[in-house]
Amino acid sequence: MKRLIFVCFCLLLSAGCAPTYPIERLGIINTIGIDSDSQDSQALNATYVYFQFDPNAKNINEIVSSKAKTLKGTREKANVKSNFQLVPGKLRVLMMGRPLAEKGVASILDTLVRDAKITDTMYLAVADSAAGNVLSEVFQRSTTNVGTHLYQLIDTNVDQEILIRTTLRDFMHKYYDIGNDPVLPLISVVEHMPSIERMALFRDETYAGDISVEEGFFIKLLSGRYQAGRLELSLPIDEFENIRQKDTDQREEDSLFLSLSDLRSHNSIKLVSKKEVRFQSDIKVQARIMEISEQLELDKEEVVKKLEKVIQKDMERQINQLLDKFRELKVDPIGFGSIYNAKHPITQEEWRKLLSEMKLDLNLNVNIIRQGIID
Repeated sequence: MKRLIFVCFCLLLSAGCAPTYPIERLGIINTIGIDSDSQDSQALNATYVYFQFDPNAKNINEIVSSKAKTLKGTREKANVKSNFQLVPGKLRVLMMGRPLAEKGVASILDTLVRDAKITDTMYLAVADSAAGNVLSEVFQRSTTNVGTHLYQLIDTNVDQEILIRTTLRDFMHKYYDIGNDPVLPLISVVEHMPSIERMALFRDETYAGDISVEEGFFIKLLSGRYQAGRLELSLPIDEFENIRQKDTDQREEDSLFLSLSDLRSHNSIKLVSKKEVRFQSDIKVQARIMEISEQLELDKEEVVKKLEKVIQKDMERQINQLLDKFRELKVDPIGFGSIYNAKHPITQEEWRKLLSEMKLDLNLNVNIIRQGIID
C-alpha cells in the first residue's frame, strides 16, 4: 500500500510539470497585423511585431511576416524566420487590413477568443490599407517602437474619451448582440507615423464604411455617457449678430468656432412606438467653454442661453446627419436594435430591414456651467 501511494504521488508530480521556456529564447508578440492575400483568397498574410530579450541586440523590437491558410499557421511559419520562439504573451493590438475587414473577420476573432493565452482586453483596429504595410513602414522609417506606440495611441485616446473603447471583448459583445454593431479605429500613416483619422463601421463582422473621429463623438453621446469629453463646434455667425461685440481686428468670419471641455453627459433611449419604429432619446450635456473665436458677453445670462440654444441646434443637426448615414449603410453602432429586441424579440436580418424606417425624437439639453478662455 505504501509503495502504491508513493507511485501515485510521483505520477501526480510528473503530471503537474509544465515545459519551461527561457525568456532569452522567446519573442514576445505585442502587435499583429493581418491581411488577406491578393493572389490566394483563402490565405492570410500576418505581420508580427515582437520583443526580444537579447542583451547583444541593437533593437529589442523586431518584425517578421509570414503567409498561411490559418492564423495559427502564420505563427508557425513566422517561427521559421525568427531565431526566437514567438509567443503571444503580451499581445496588445491586433490590426486588420481594410480589404480583409471588407470580407469579414469573424473566423479570425473567433480563433483568438478560443486561445487562452490571448487576452480579450487587447485593442482591435483596422488599417486604412494593408495592415502589414502600415506596421512595416512605421518600423522601417521611424525609431518608434511601433507596437507600443500603437497601443498607447489607442489607449490614450480612449482614456481621454476621444475614442470608443474597442477591445476584443467589446467587439465580440456587440457582434453577438442583436441590433448592435462594432466600431473600430481606422489607422493610416501620416509622415511615417500611425494616426487615427477616422472610425471604421462594421455591419456584423464586415467593414461597411467609415466616419470621422468627430462624428464618433456622437456615437458615445447617444450610447453611453461622457465624464470629461471634448468637442469643437463651428456655429453660424449670423446667429450671434445681435449679441457679439465689435471685432477690433475687423475679421470677416462665416462661423463662430467654439471649443467645449470637461463635457459631461447623461443619456437614456426608449422605444416609444413599435409600429413606427420610433425611439426617444433624452440627453443632458454640461460643458465648459474653453475657447471661443468671437467676443461675446458671457457674463450675461441671455447671451449664455442663446449660445446654449445654438449649440443644441447644431448638435441635433449633426446627430441627424449621422443617423442618415447609419440608415444608408444599414449599421447600428448605437444599439437601437438591442433596445427594440429587448421588448419585441427580432432577428438581426429583420432589424436590418427595419433600420431604414427607424426614427428618433431628440430631447437635447445643453448647459454651459463655466466660461474659459476668450480668443
